[in-house]
Amino acid sequence: MASPILEQELTLEDVLELSGEELREELSGMEIDSKGMSKVEMQKALVKILLPVVPVAPVVTQPVSPRTALSPQQQMELEVMKLKMESEEREKRLRIVQRNVRSYVNVSYGKRNRNAKREPLRNKRELRR
Repeated sequence: MASPILEQELTLEDVLELSGEELREELSGMEIDSKGMSKVEMQKALVKILLPVVPVAPVVTQPVSPRTALSPQQQMELEVMKLKMESEEREKRLRIVQRNVRSYVNVSYGKRNRNAKREPLRNKRELRR
């Protein structure tokens, strides 16, 4: 007597829910010897039958330069944005250098840095000793 599962098409979910004996029945109905196979191996065999691996043709892509994909107007806007960003980066670096130079000059000439510890300034006589 055929099992009720054989009468209808098996789904992946069915394969995962079948007991070991039901899996053996299904495989024997497909003329596959399940002797010595574990439940997981029987499930794998049924899944391979249900979902055969279909070879897929490799996808061939052509490299596209981002600049060739842009219109002349877009290319010009891109260049303007790049120049603007470079200019902002240079200004930022300049501000950092200027701040470092100011703090170096202040320390070198004995001016107190707001963040530095408050120590009394020495007079010229103490420095000569």
